[in-house]
Amino acid sequence: MTSAPIRHRILILWLCLTIPVVVSQASAQSTAALQAAVAQSGGRVIVTLKSTRVLANPALMAPGAPAVSADELQQISTRLGSSYSAPVIRSLPATSMIVATIQPAQVAGLLADPNVAAVEPDRIWFAADVPASVGAAKHPRVATADPWAAYRTSPRADNVPWGVTQVTAPSVWASGNKGDGIKVGILDSGGDASHPDLAYAGGYDAINGNTINWNDDVASCNGHGTHIAGTIAAKDDGSGVVGVAPHVLLYAMKVFQDVGGQCGAYTSSQIAGLNWAVSQGIRLVNVSIAGSVSYAYDAAMQSAAASGTYVFAAAGNAGGAVTYPGSSAYAFGIGALDDTNNRASFSDFGPELDFSAPGVNIYSTLPGGVYGYKSGTSMATPHAVGVAALILSNNPSLTFDQLQQKLIDGALDVDAAGFDNNTGYGLVRAANSIAGGGGGGGTPSATLAVSPHSRNVSVQAGSAAPSDNAAITFSGSGAGSATWTATKRHNWTTLTVSTGTGNGNVSWSRSTAGLGYGPWVDTITVTSTGASGSPTYIIDSLTITVPPPPLALALSPSSRSTTVQQGGSAASSSGTVTLSGTGASSATWSATKRKSWTTLTAASGTGSGTVAWSRSASGLGVGTWVDTITVTSSGATGSPGTIIDTLVVTTAPPPLTLAVSPGSRLVAAQQGAAVPGDNASVTLSGTGASSTAWTASKRKSWTTLSIGSGSGSGTVTWARNAGGLGVGTWVDTITVSAVGAAGSPTVVYDSLVISAAPPPLTLAVNPGSRIVTVQQGGTAPGASATVTLTGTGASSAAWTATKRKSWTTLTTASGTGSGSVAWSRSATGLG
Repeated sequence: MTSAPIRHRILILWLCLTIPVVVSQASAQSTAALQAAVAQSGGRVIVTLKSTRVLANPALMAPGAPAVSADELQQISTRLGSSYSAPVIRSLPATSMIVATIQPAQVAGLLADPNVAAVEPDRIWFAADVPASVGAAKHPRVATADPWAAYRTSPRADNVPWGVTQVTAPSVWASGNKGDGIKVGILDSGGDASHPDLAYAGGYDAINGNTINWNDDVASCNGHGTHIAGTIAAKDDGSGVVGVAPHVLLYAMKVFQDVGGQCGAYTSSQIAGLNWAVSQGIRLVNVSIAGSVSYAYDAAMQSAAASGTYVFAAAGNAGGAVTYPGSSAYAFGIGALDDTNNRASFSDFGPELDFSAPGVNIYSTLPGGVYGYKSGTSMATPHAVGVAALILSNNPSLTFDQLQQKLIDGALDVDAAGFDNNTGYGLVRAANSIAGGGGGGGTPSATLAVSPHSRNVSVQAGSAAPSDNAAITFSGSGAGSATWTATKRHNWTTLTVSTGTGNGNVSWSRSTAGLGYGPWVDTITVTSTGASGSPTYIIDSLTITVPPPPLALALSPSSRSTTVQQGGSAASSSGTVTLSGTGASSATWSATKRKSWTTLTAASGTGSGTVAWSRSASGLGVGTWVDTITVTSSGATGSPGTIIDTLVVTTAPPPLTLAVSPGSRLVAAQQGAAVPGDNASVTLSGTGASSTAWTASKRKSWTTLSIGSGSGSGTVTWARNAGGLGVGTWVDTITVSAVGAAGSPTVVYDSLVISAAPPPLTLAVNPGSRIVTVQQGGTAPGASATVTLTGTGASSAAWTATKRKSWTTLTTASGTGSGSVAWSRSATGLG
């Protein structure tokens, strides 16, 4: 097969630590654009952190080791969460990231933070399969009737789906290799652990961060993850289907969740799942998901590859440019073929595509113990993962680049000769890759090597980027006459020395024109016909960083104010001087004031600090007095800055005053009766009123003070006793005193009036006699008399009347209080 540029970089142990991510994606060339993207994501962001600690030798760090230690990540995330009121949703310590919610306006501040390497929206991605109707319409090879229905109704040997045969897996099985010992993870909707044709070694819920709920139960995902699992590793157990590598150790990493009725996955969930895969020693990860470019995801895949975990990603199904992460330099991008090895019409294509695999009408496992068809690059990717598992099972020590070369060696060229944008290097084939491919014969007379395999340079936006070079070295009998040529891929790279004979240097220049913030990666491919090691690659990374902020001066607060009484002492005050940006720590500042009543006590400094001053109200009249504290730092924006200082002088406080109200009290009582108590309000006003004590005294024996002291305003209370006092007016004086108070002492005159006891109860009847004359036999009239009760209790006293003779009848014989007694007479029988 004709050689073509390989876009993947040679992985250096510490490379992932030296390429900082500055802005979320290459197309976001301004903070404003990033703010808009953050707003669209609902404020949910991934923040990539960087350490401010100095490492003695970064090159000695382990492959894929995080740039920020666990304790430093905790400290930084706590500080950022507090400073920006940004709740941290989760931490991703393996890749030095946190997921948080922020306000879009906070983006610029975060990007300027010394511990922040990158900020990007935590976007939602979707599965890379196509509707069944699209697959059938575009690729009618499989009829609408299910040709494998019999496999679900009667026991038979395993069905080998056409795609499994197409990638030559059965030929590898014949040698005893079925992917044994290789751990394979599926970053998707989870897996059906109860399916009889699948055997999972474990799983992880990357949404919630546990190993409990990784079941494929999201209805909107339609069993996506379980279908992929069957293509990779359905068991060779005599029933159902069989996968490309049926003996691998299978893991489900659940990242999909229902988002508004769609099967969606956050970028952060995928990174969490990938980090978990690395921690478990999983060698291959299937990502049949399509989304937007993410430098955080790139960093996670780069770190994973350095640790021996390799990502295979679907190219996408829009029939256009390869989608991310299939387009990433740190993943193998896989396109879809039909059964005639033609590119599926829906399969994305372009220079980022690596390989192709069967992806149309793929029959595989589904949740619930059943089987079904799906089409898409989602279905092509697990075929490639299965092939890679068979290759790694044969040689587990392969690096990322070595595995890629094995896949190239065995690929079937199905489109234009050599690498092409439609199918990449062609159809992956397990047997051919393991056997060594169809490479040319003979022993090369020269061996080609380049050094170094990677170059990396960082430059601030707007600045010129330096040129670079790498050494070309030949060894062997034909070294002196071996010729070589170099090519590059991107327009920001210009080769200045691109050919040579024998040892030499390939050289190139870089241009930052039109490039936004972030890492930009090109591949310098060096080829020498007939030489061993040809082609070989140099990964050139150009990182565009945000220009350092200019020196800036800020003062806080912008005003100060204090109030003082005339003749009193005024409080001192201060303001914070903040210098930020380039050279802030060594920049000097000085302060001046304008008025005589202000004295600067801290008037200069280097770096951020405090300006302080005292105030004197001496000689100032009542009113508001204003001074301006001016702080200047040469060359700093915001300089000079001012703090408006206000001194309010008030009149002297009112003197302490005592008042008692009312000034007199009067009560009347009958001799021998109980007398009520009384009280008066004590009011203290002026300076110190609330803490000033007062006491009360009385003069006469018949008065007793029940509350005779207090602090601040209150009440003086007394009781009276009329026992032994005769009829008349008795006067006492209640005296209230407060030391230092005007109006002290003051008095309340208390008067007690004793009246005579009430008269006793008295009964009188009037008239004292009644007489009437009647003729014998005549009728005698009735009569009555007035009953009068006077004195104490007269109105409620009861009376009764009696008579002695039979000719008299009482008609009113009782009553209460004054009234009348009445009777009738009868002369019958009287002589």
